[in-house]
Amino acid sequence: MNNNYKLDISYIAGLFDVKGTISHRKKVWKMEMSMADRNVIELVHETLMVGTVKPKKVPTGMKPQWRWRCTFRDCLQVCK
Repeated sequence: MNNNYKLDISYIAGLFDVKGTISHRKKVWKMEMSMADRNVIELVHETLMVGTVKPKKVPTGMKPQWRWRCTFRDCLQVCK
């Protein structure tokens, strides 16, 4: 946990409101957020301490994007 934890949580909540999605399909809850700025996605991962960070497939010619994703109980932990 870093020194700016409360500030980071507030930032992530606002960011997730704009860039994030929550979905439920076949009894699987999933939260994810994608963007071109890898540093921001890694901040989300390091602050929340759950989920994975992987490159997102994008059409040829587009900027590379990164995706943070978590499922199941990790979603519940993030929401709390």
